[in-house]
Parts: sequence; structure tokens; C-alpha cells
Amino acid sequence: MERANRSCGPAVPKLALGTVQFGLAYGLSRPDAPVSLAKIREILRTAWEAEVDMLDTAPVYGDAEKRIGASRPAAAQFSVVSKVARFAVDEISAADIAQFQSCVRRSLEQLGTDRLYALLVHSPDDLLKPGASDLVRALVDLKSAGLTERIGVSVYDRDMLDAVAGILPYDLVQLPLNVLDQRLARDGTIRSLAARGIEVHVRSVFLQGVLLLWPDALPPRLAGAREQVLKFWRVADEAGLSPPAAALSYVVHQEGVSRIVIGVDDVASLTENLEAMRVATSRPMPAALNDLGLDDLDVVDPRRWVD
Repeated sequence: MERANRSCGPAVPKLALGTVQFGLAYGLSRPDAPVSLAKIREILRTAWEAEVDMLDTAPVYGDAEKRIGASRPAAAQFSVVSKVARFAVDEISAADIAQFQSCVRRSLEQLGTDRLYALLVHSPDDLLKPGASDLVRALVDLKSAGLTERIGVSVYDRDMLDAVAGILPYDLVQLPLNVLDQRLARDGTIRSLAARGIEVHVRSVFLQGVLLLWPDALPPRLAGAREQVLKFWRVADEAGLSPPAAALSYVVHQEGVSRIVIGVDDVASLTENLEAMRVATSRPMPAALNDLGLDDLDVVDPRRWVD
């Protein structure tokens, strides 16, 4: 059962801990290795004590699921969102479905849990392939069997969501949202999903760390973001907010958001983000943040970033 948000009430989004760094060397800074087991144990303990009660993971995040299962404090009953690995085929066969079902069982075993909070299709294009109806049926069956409370999809844009509408009976959508990428807030997608009872989890709230870097420190491949990031830092400074608090402020105040997924590398960054979240939820959002959205996909879509 989800614990109550003590100070903010149920309408305010809660944090979920992203775990890609637990299994892969991941992030704008290009670390040499995943977060160590010792740090994972400390992060999970601190998160649970701070009432962060949800983890977001996936089988494709290296051995993140196994490391979570091995490092989770005994008393911590995290809800877990995991994902369906991409089907690297043109047509989904019965054998592919059997492998997927086996993968779900392995995820549960490695995580040390008997059910997931949600299971998301990581690659929406899989739902458009021949044989996808069998995948949908398998997902619905997993939900009916109580192995996952919700089923859903992870998308990058509205076109992806529209493409799978009517194919998968999703009740959770994960999507990107940040002060530079405001597309799905501006077009009403998030509000519309929430109004239909679909839970919305947002990721990339710091744009993989771009918003937390001083503009002059941005890599050449993100030169197109420099001016807007500089404006963001100025808005944050004028409002008396740290960059993490300002970035979270924009997301926290978007109607329809249920969870905000953040990843951390150590307890210090977790603690910083917990404080930033506290500040963001306790103060009005600076109105100027609404003016910082970009339509440049080379900036706001990390899949397009190239060296």
C-alpha cells in the first residue's frame, strides 16, 4: 500500500527512484562504471527512510534488477516499475512471447518480489508489429494473474502514444517532461491522460543532467541548448532556487503528473534532490519557467544527441 505524502497531500507528485545507473555507466558525464553495490545499499536505505517508495527499473539496465534485489533493505517494501525489453524482430512469435514471460519471472526473482507495480512496454514500436496482439494478451494475463498491478507504455512523444491507442489497454504512461521539453504539458496530453484515470510518470526532469550544468560546461553536441539553459539558471537565481529545485518546480506544478522519476549516483545527490523536491513543492512555480520550452528535438530528445 502506498504511504501517504505527509506534507503535500495526494495531488502533489511523489518521487520514484530511477535505477539505470545501478546497472549501467549512464549519464551526461559518462561515468566509467555503474553505481557500486555499497552505494546502492546506502541509496536504497536512505530513499526508503525518506519515504521514497517506488523504484523504476528494467531488464535492459544491465544487472540493475539483480543488484536491487541484493541490496534492498529487508524492511523496504518498494513498489517496482519494470519494462518489457525491446523485441529485436520484425514479427513477434510464440517463442518471443515465451521468452518475454520467462524474462518477467526472472525479473521478479531477481528483485525479490512476487509482483510488480507496473510493467511497461519499453519500445512502443513493438505494439505495431505483426504478432503484437499476443504480446498485449500476455500483458493483460499477467495483470489478471496479479503479477503486475498496472500495464503501460513508455513513450517519447504524442505520436507514439497515438500510434498505440486502442492496441494496449494501458493504465500507466511514462513520458519525458522538463523545463526545456514542455511538449506534452503544453498540448494537454498529461492532463488528458490523468482525466481518464491513467497514471502519468515523468522522466528526464533534469534532461539527463543538462539543466544542472553551467551552460559553458555543456558538451559541443548540446550547443543548441546553451542559451536556454543560461536563461533557466537566471530564472532559478532570480527566484532564489537551486537549479534542481527550479527544474523540479516546473514538473511538480504540472496538472496530472503522479510520479517524478529521478536517478542518483550517491546518497549526497539523493539528499540534494529530496531537499530540492521539498522546496519545489512548498513554493509557487516561477512563471518564467513556462517560457523556456524548446521545439528543437536535437536538444530535447536525448536519442538525437551525437558527439
